[in-house]
Amino acid sequence: MQPVTASGAGISVALAQLQRYWRDHPAGRPAVTAISISLRLHPGTSDEKMAELHGIAGWLGVAPTHDLGTWHVRQTWEAAGETVTVEAHHTPDQDVAFALQQEAAALRQASVQAVAV
Repeated sequence: MQPVTASGAGISVALAQLQRYWRDHPAGRPAVTAISISLRLHPGTSDEKMAELHGIAGWLGVAPTHDLGTWHVRQTWEAAGETVTVEAHHTPDQDVAFALQQEAAALRQASVQAVAV
């Protein structure tokens, strides 16, 4: 196998190999209807990662979304009832994101308790 380059050629070859393996090995193949590919951002500063995330968003043709302290980009393609999702994300401040997640969990719990009363 050739080394992966920043051009994506290695990833394209690996996806083609996966497709061939999937086709040529039907015995025991799982009944998978969805896969997700997570793109890993290069190491760098938070600003550099955000710039890379915006670049991926442009490439995928989507706008970044923000949820509980984490920025996401996500695009899904569907054919014949099966989907492939490509995503990337960046959390600029882990502590802020954790606090937001804890707050959201507490609000959900309070809502469940209010309904139960």
